[in-house]
Amino acid sequence: MKIYFCFLIITAPTFLKITSAFTLKETSSSIFPFHAVIDGSNVCSGLLINEEYVLCPASCVNGSKWDIKISLGNQEDPFFLSNPVQNFTDTYNAKDIIVHEKFLKLSNSVYLNNIALLRLTTITTFKENIQPGLLFSKLENHLIGEDLVNVTGWSTTTVLNLSVAETTLLNPDTCAYLYGDDFFQYQETCLEWKTHDYHLNLSGNIVSVQGRILGFLIRAPCTEHDLDCKNHYKVIKISSFLDWISRKSNIPIETLTSCDFLENIEPRPSIEEWEN
Repeated sequence: MKIYFCFLIITAPTFLKITSAFTLKETSSSIFPFHAVIDGSNVCSGLLINEEYVLCPASCVNGSKWDIKISLGNQEDPFFLSNPVQNFTDTYNAKDIIVHEKFLKLSNSVYLNNIALLRLTTITTFKENIQPGLLFSKLENHLIGEDLVNVTGWSTTTVLNLSVAETTLLNPDTCAYLYGDDFFQYQETCLEWKTHDYHLNLSGNIVSVQGRILGFLIRAPCTEHDLDCKNHYKVIKISSFLDWISRKSNIPIETLTSCDFLENIEPRPSIEEWEN
């Protein structure tokens, strides 16, 4: 019988408070240990959901063959490295690539059912910087509004180690206005960066609220309605695909969205503790 664990930041503060115009701050994979780096047809971020499966946008792996490499515990920027697989990480190949059967590429940046599962060749061992993320339930997803969120991951324009930035979700009506017919309200939401510089814009970067995983960041230009179009990005809402994820991975939804074993998980260091 397999026992699944989940990750939740339970040491304050959950949000990194921004006190200057520079909105990014380097962090540690011990604070955000659920990141995966996927090196396939593109370099993307992904999410470890248990000891055997990684979740990612289907647009990152669709069309990839069996040479996909998955790295857990990354700290350095994978986008600018000649080899995204780093030392001091655990690296795997994809045993199975499971793309949503109704995934559609509608244009260069517009996708429907943009979700995929990667099955690792061998089961990973959890450690301080490698732990699965805790997903929002479908009910909790409906309660999210114009919340402050953490975006964690890397940039494609600036060399950064694993970093975190606080930004703001927009309401569905604003997202629909910005993206028009290219916005799928059930599957997506959108966010607004506070500045134009140094976005954490690697596809698949993880968006979280109070330590729970909301979704994947996707670079998608909005419509001409917005003069600051480069400041807005879509977010794939993972909770919209919970039934599909559970069916394809055989992981119960309750395991993906609840922390029955929280009392057995050693608290991770807070941002302040890591900086000191």
